[in-house]
Amino acid sequence: MGWTRITDWDAAYDNRAHVPDFETYPPRWARRAAAFRKKLADTGRARIDMPYGHGPRNLIDLFLPADTPKGLAIYVHGGYWRTFSKSDWSHLADGAIAAGWAVAVPSHTLAPDATIPEITREIGDAIDFAAREIPGPIRLAGHSAGGHLVCRMLCTDTPLRP
Repeated sequence: MGWTRITDWDAAYDNRAHVPDFETYPPRWARRAAAFRKKLADTGRARIDMPYGHGPRNLIDLFLPADTPKGLAIYVHGGYWRTFSKSDWSHLADGAIAAGWAVAVPSHTLAPDATIPEITREIGDAIDFAAREIPGPIRLAGHSAGGHLVCRMLCTDTPLRP
């Protein structure tokens, strides 16, 4: 078994080219996310576009269950550090909310306007902000680049406050 050296990092990590009809997915996600945000906003259980930092994309949405939250789940969006925002993924909060958890979904500055270490610090700031809003245990999840950013929170050089 031999190893193949990666020479095209975009092809290696940007999976869109490998998903048939990928271009049809983001508009569907955005419609579902918008409908979910509206549904929770109409019931008073959504806090939308709360600033957690100073950048224009340093915004976080917080979705609340019907009763006192069991804790806080935070979902960090993917997009190869270069695309998407919190508003594309709101609907993914539905299951955790149904289970009694509050869910925070932050956006961050996209590359190349920010480096990955800068984006990592922004996500740390978003988590610190959300933790001040909702008491209790915290659970982190992320998709693609968001999964990487969540894992960075567990490193010895985490940007999270104690």
